[in-house]
Amino acid sequence: MVQLNRNGTGYILNDDEETQIVTFSSRTILMNLIGGTGRKYQTLARWAIENELLIADLITSVREQLNSLEEDNEEWHNALTEAVIALHPIIFIENFNRWYEYDEAGIYKKVTQTTVESYIKEYIDATHGLSITMIGTAYRMLKIAAEKKETDINDYLSLRNCKNGILDLTTMTLQDHSSDYLFTYQYSVDYIEEDLETPFWERLCTETTTDRALLENWLNCLFLGKRDNEFMLWIVGPTNSGASTFMGLVKKILDPNGVSATPLNTLGASFGLQNIIDSLCNIDADIIEEAFKSHTMSIFKKLIDEDARLDVNIKNAPQTTMSWKGFLLGSSNNLPGFPKGTDFNAIFKRVGFAVFPHTFPNNSDFKDGLHSEASAIFSTLIRREFTPVKQDIEEWIERNREIYQANNDERLTFLSGIISKYNDDSIPTNYVCSRLMQNFMDSNVFNIKQETRGLLMKLGGTQCNENGEEVFRGIGWINNHNGHIRTEEENNDRQ
Repeated sequence: MVQLNRNGTGYILNDDEETQIVTFSSRTILMNLIGGTGRKYQTLARWAIENELLIADLITSVREQLNSLEEDNEEWHNALTEAVIALHPIIFIENFNRWYEYDEAGIYKKVTQTTVESYIKEYIDATHGLSITMIGTAYRMLKIAAEKKETDINDYLSLRNCKNGILDLTTMTLQDHSSDYLFTYQYSVDYIEEDLETPFWERLCTETTTDRALLENWLNCLFLGKRDNEFMLWIVGPTNSGASTFMGLVKKILDPNGVSATPLNTLGASFGLQNIIDSLCNIDADIIEEAFKSHTMSIFKKLIDEDARLDVNIKNAPQTTMSWKGFLLGSSNNLPGFPKGTDFNAIFKRVGFAVFPHTFPNNSDFKDGLHSEASAIFSTLIRREFTPVKQDIEEWIERNREIYQANNDERLTFLSGIISKYNDDSIPTNYVCSRLMQNFMDSNVFNIKQETRGLLMKLGGTQCNENGEEVFRGIGWINNHNGHIRTEEENNDRQ
């Protein structure tokens, strides 16, 4: 039983049924009782939560306290806001117009205004009538009391929020989660002190790509929160090359609150940045040419450059300026053509192409095995020292230029765009031929049909005959990115 008195004293009925007189502020005593943060009250807190009695008693006590005060005065609002924040640890980021509530797993999660208003209603006795004006005033007062700046969240250079505790990077030791740390993300893996074998990770790195060092450097930066290397990891390769498996691992480690999936080509839209502002990583699984038009290119640069600041528009919130603390990860089957006038060096300076040249059959067991190693992979890579990758900027740019030239096929990119907008289950070969002839003046009329068949096969199509007309089926995957680009040998086997 808890009794709150207006003079700042009260009594607590302990487990041994002895009454202890204490002096407290309502917030302090409630925090101690609910969170068990004070050693004196830990036993009582556990007992109360297990029996689901204390919360009801607290609500009743606060209601009685509010009833004893003159309605809607400053003291009344202070008592209410202290009680709400004590029982529901919440913060409000003004320039994001977002509420976050602390979850016992050790992370602040987004909650709605309706949810926060329901917390206020818990404490207002029915005799007050629950007027809209009263709730609105209490809500505004609560916003003021709970307000934090966007620079306050996740602003811990030497701490990382893991599933099994807060990892101190200076000592590589864990401490308990606490609502004092304003983390809106959490690595959904445990930090493990010992080195464990990771055979599935070894296979992914050795069988799919020769760019293992680049992958691990990017992951090391992501885990350490160091943006000094200033590059987006861009995986290029056919479908079923292992790119989606790698990105699935990143999602596994960062889900559910650390990942956003905003396409790069939408960043220049009015609210294009609002979904990535509090994420650790934004993943675009199918980067297209429009991502590098002038209105998005400037934003892309600022997302990559370490000290750049962004103007962000958020629905129902004022425009805000902020520095993003996250990382970019992207992929594409074919490197797209860039718009005319594009500064290629500006792009090549800020990306790191990782080539996944082979195709593999779908293997859910392999993905499950890789995910089972997520904690070990994270723990091993976060223990590595940060390594700069751009020792020679010109060399870095030239490397990316060579990879781009080897993986850019304008016809394949153009054809992908046509098919992505084609609604039928099959697409006529002659239709594709005519579109290619219209857009590529150097096309050879005698070879265009053969060239078209080859491109459609690369995109996973199967040659068929429908009502006497040659068509290609099986390219619908382009709309959902779940298809398989067949090798030449596979296509020959199908014919």
